[in-house]
Amino acid sequence: MLGADLLRMVVVLGFAGAAMAGQVWLLVVLGLLESAIGSFFTPARGALIPHVVPREALPSANSLSQATMVVASVIGSAIAGVLFGVYHAAWPGFVLDAATFGISFLVVLRVSPLAGRISPDESGPREAAGGVLRAMRAGAAVVRGSRLLTGTLLAATVTMLGLGAVNVLFVPLLVDELHVSPAWMAAVDGAQALSIVMAAAVVARLMARVAVTTIITGALTGLALFTLALAGVTSIWQVIGLLFVVGWFTTPLQAATATIVQTAVPDQLRGRTVSLLSASMSTANVASMGLAGIFADLLTTRTVYLLAAGVCGSAALLAYVLFRGIRTVDAAPVADGGLPETAGARPKP
Repeated sequence: MLGADLLRMVVVLGFAGAAMAGQVWLLVVLGLLESAIGSFFTPARGALIPHVVPREALPSANSLSQATMVVASVIGSAIAGVLFGVYHAAWPGFVLDAATFGISFLVVLRVSPLAGRISPDESGPREAAGGVLRAMRAGAAVVRGSRLLTGTLLAATVTMLGLGAVNVLFVPLLVDELHVSPAWMAAVDGAQALSIVMAAAVVARLMARVAVTTIITGALTGLALFTLALAGVTSIWQVIGLLFVVGWFTTPLQAATATIVQTAVPDQLRGRTVSLLSASMSTANVASMGLAGIFADLLTTRTVYLLAAGVCGSAALLAYVLFRGIRTVDAAPVADGGLPETAGARPKP
């Protein structure tokens, strides 16, 4: 995590130089590099959280993490707009962005190094020590060995096949279909951020009463209905209302998914499992965005939204089928690194 923060700080400073030089191709290369570096940070953070947060507090920690990222994104976008308006240039925003990675480095530095280490007496698969490919195979083996993890990964991946199109065509929906200014994006983002923060406050209680499998299936169903409703909107106020509603689905979904990985995967393979999940979702997201542009040209934006709703609905159905019979999630992995199909105490998001 520390290494990723330092590297991204340098890369983002490169954004400032590329922006001043007007080299778009360099921005693309640096963006690819920053994303690649980030793919190390996120799994490491996911593997670290169970070491620094008590098991019963994982739902609150995960929902708080989701809420703060969304709020920070909204605030960061607003600050970027102000800086661009004042300086009429992009480089001040990139410099500030680089500084935030430096702040993150200092925050992570305060975490005890012992928190990120696996105890020598912790049993679990050791085959991942033989290289990157072996590590990937080890993580995939853990997922294949559990119907719970398989359902979680497949449902999340299929969902992103639908939501990638929704995200990339959102501005065209507002501008071309509803004929409103892109400036309304501030109100839209604000509505979603507000609901995500509000949902984060109740997720822990929800997960104390409802099985995580039920939460994931219900949230995916809600996202499918949300996408279907977006295909038929006729005013910006309907969009704002829908974005406020969708936050109540996304926070429980992400919190439940994170908790499953943190509590059901052996410590030695938790980071690799998070990497596999992130890579699958990112690949599906990119593929969806690419196809969305093609289909929007051939069909219409609203038609693509209808197709995306169908994809999200299939993810909900897939989760329902694969989770059927799994009542709860084990709060700790079994000693041999396997994953039980059913278990007792359920953790939080």
